[in-house]
Amino acid sequence: MGLNEKFFKSAASEIVADENFAPFAYTGNGGTKSITSLNFKPGFVWTKLRSSTNRHQLFDSVRGVTKAIESDTIFIESTESTALTSFDSNGFTLGASGNVNTNDATYVAWCWKTAASTTTISANTVGNTIASDVRANVASGFSVVKYTGTGNSGMRVAHGLDTPKLVLLKNLEQEEEWQAFGFASFDRMILNDNDADKENLPMTANSTTFQTPQAGGQGGNAAWNGSGKDYIAYCFKDISNYQKIGSYGGGSTNVISTGFTPRFLMVKRSNSSGGWYIFDAARNTSNPRDLTLFANTSAAEAVEGAFYKPSFVTDGFSWPIANGEGVNVSGGNYIYLAIA
Repeated sequence: MGLNEKFFKSAASEIVADENFAPFAYTGNGGTKSITSLNFKPGFVWTKLRSSTNRHQLFDSVRGVTKAIESDTIFIESTESTALTSFDSNGFTLGASGNVNTNDATYVAWCWKTAASTTTISANTVGNTIASDVRANVASGFSVVKYTGTGNSGMRVAHGLDTPKLVLLKNLEQEEEWQAFGFASFDRMILNDNDADKENLPMTANSTTFQTPQAGGQGGNAAWNGSGKDYIAYCFKDISNYQKIGSYGGGSTNVISTGFTPRFLMVKRSNSSGGWYIFDAARNTSNPRDLTLFANTSAAEAVEGAFYKPSFVTDGFSWPIANGEGVNVSGGNYIYLAIA
């Protein structure tokens, strides 16, 4: 049975992995390029140039096509009229922008399915205090949320999922660092940097809303709640046999169990500095998955040393060398996002 045919089940529903998420490798043509081989219409596409240095480009259907942000910078949202120009029924279309489609350059696109349309959740309807625009794929545990900050403490935002475990959040209108919030494995890290867990100012969440950090008078912090500023949040929750946000201790070659074979893996050390490593099954179609990109840098794809080559196995992933560097140091604590 091929991956396209295999069903992954959750407690709530059956989910076909590649009808909800896909890593996709492609070569640019410098003109108009249509990607037509996905099994769904994506609502979030994250692209990265592999063959050279260039910033990550993130697009979603809540903000609208041509609106780009970058995971490796603090920069505000920009309009890229010749980058991603449409989300299509079985893929997406690119223009001639060198950020996403330089002739003969190699790229990867990580693609997520969202709801087909945006729902505006009015204030004070599900325990939220402000309105948000949401496209949630409840079955796959992923949502895109846009809201406008108030500058006030006590703000709660509807996320469209049943209690996320990871939220990646960015101010769209002001140069502020990306916030990465965990709810069990870590408190707060910075996606565009390699800092360790801040271990302060955590986000809280329940089945309908998340609340940005409040302690120490930080309720109106511009990184997450500046008055009148627009924000985007990408929210993830565990889905049995399909998606897992977890943690592990370094120093072992044992399999880190996810309950499924990953096609995407992002790993970050939480108790010390370290990059946001990304591996996937599109750039490496077999083990070991040795081609590395970093969410926090514009660096070209690289083959890392022997320590950094995970194997994607039936029940999760493993590292080849005990007490390895970067992703598997003895005494290191690590968080990960794995998707089938």
